[in-house]
Amino acid sequence: MKSNFLKTSHLFITLAGVVLVVRLGVAVPSFAAQVAPQALLPLEASTDSSLLSADTREDSPYSEGTRAIHESRWADAESIFGKIAEQHGEHSEGALYWKAYAQNKQGHAESALKTCADLRQGYPGSQWIKECNALQMEIQSGKDQPVQTGDAQDENSKLHAIDALMDKDQAQALAEIQSVLNSDQPEQFKERALFLLAESNSTRAKQMLVDASNSSANPALQARARKILATIQGQQAANAQMKHSIGVDVRVIDQNGKPVAGLTANDFTLLDENQPRKISSLAPATPMPSRDFDPTVQTIILIDTVNTSLTEVSYVRQELVKYLRSNNGKLDRQISILLLNGNGVQTISGVTRNGNALATAVENADATLHPFLRSQGFYGDVDRIQFSLTALTTIAGQELRQPGRKMLLWLSPGWPLLPWSNSTPSTLQLQTLFNEVVTMSTDLRLARISLYSMDPNRITGGNSLQWNRYKDYLKPAVSSSRAEFGNLALQVLAAQSGGRVFNYSPQYLGPEIADCLKDADAPYYTIHFEAPAPEHKDEFRSIKITVNRPGMTVLTNAGYYNEP
Repeated sequence: MKSNFLKTSHLFITLAGVVLVVRLGVAVPSFAAQVAPQALLPLEASTDSSLLSADTREDSPYSEGTRAIHESRWADAESIFGKIAEQHGEHSEGALYWKAYAQNKQGHAESALKTCADLRQGYPGSQWIKECNALQMEIQSGKDQPVQTGDAQDENSKLHAIDALMDKDQAQALAEIQSVLNSDQPEQFKERALFLLAESNSTRAKQMLVDASNSSANPALQARARKILATIQGQQAANAQMKHSIGVDVRVIDQNGKPVAGLTANDFTLLDENQPRKISSLAPATPMPSRDFDPTVQTIILIDTVNTSLTEVSYVRQELVKYLRSNNGKLDRQISILLLNGNGVQTISGVTRNGNALATAVENADATLHPFLRSQGFYGDVDRIQFSLTALTTIAGQELRQPGRKMLLWLSPGWPLLPWSNSTPSTLQLQTLFNEVVTMSTDLRLARISLYSMDPNRITGGNSLQWNRYKDYLKPAVSSSRAEFGNLALQVLAAQSGGRVFNYSPQYLGPEIADCLKDADAPYYTIHFEAPAPEHKDEFRSIKITVNRPGMTVLTNAGYYNEP
């Protein structure tokens, strides 16, 4: 039977009175795409309507078009988005895709393909081309045309092509999937390929899924395969095939904030949902006496220009350069620097201890590209959230393949916090959000990333009430019914990963970065314990680890999602 899971669909989530169109792509939920009518100002914005561009008001043409999509008025949507596209403005690219989407919904496949061709010709670098590629694969499959997976220009299109090939040549399709799983492609791409195996009734496909669940070569992919396998075969059958060990990194500090080394398993007590759990192994990691840094810990600094004002970005670069050039540019640890701007996550320097080289890279980096302006209001907030989550997911996917612990310093005031509106969200809406929370939390733990949220705003006594709103979401989401967008806030993810959160401070940012990076050289412990059989899918279990000595504080993960 043909899989419907990979077909293009849109979920409309109501946030603060706004209908948010969520594109469900290939197996991984996303909060991206465009926003529909009834846009409100962001919580921190002025009520001055002049701050809103024409395209963010609920009476704008783009909002009328997305309202038509939401109400399945395909002919109206085609007409509205067609007129927007003809204006060749900033929303013309998205308008062309939605026009093609509406045309296909009316059964006008050839017209939809022509519109997508217009998009490729007029905007060859547009991100919307990926959406049109997926739409084209869907049209080809429905018309029973031959599908060539090698012609796909991006990951989504290739998976759509393989999915379309399943009904025509299953053996070739499975060979394509095996090639994806064995490749050096991004982890998310491989994980999505697993869903194609799950949708197939082939015995060979099921065996490939079992093989992936039993292979320890890629822990993240193994975890995803196990989760899918449990859903298919039933929890009891899946549990019989696999062991379930949980590992967490732990740092211990004394009452003066100094790290504590030399502890053994007997010094720790571990509670899992307030129940004592035996520590199966403890591996201390302490810098070698002959070295002044721990080579098993990666330190990564990310400059976030998407969520940070131009003034604050300038300050961040100035302070970071000052820190990197201190001590004649001789750093006591290896550092790599990333930049998040309108082009996504970019590596502006490799891993090095040469502070002068890193500083030069920071000075030369194009950190002024802001794709989302504050004047975009709620629309910009939604896009910035998706952009930021995608960036963190990308980093986690890359670091999953790297050994050792990672410190990720995210220099940013944080991401917008979007509450649900007064209307009650649907079960599907909540489940989609909860899945994203579970995936992000699990990926950070498996990648062994301690996330640090560092606000570049140094104004003591600033809008602390607004800034501290993230604390309302520190309690982990234990079920889909309790999921909120605040569960994905940068500060929340940092606190729950065992990292630190830095608020307004009278201290300059540079010295604070230096103080923070000392955590990389502090001794830490990796603790493993056997998790109990989960009672249900995506079961959250809190953990509390203490040291049986007075004045000791343990810094580690807040908990984990116990998967079959």
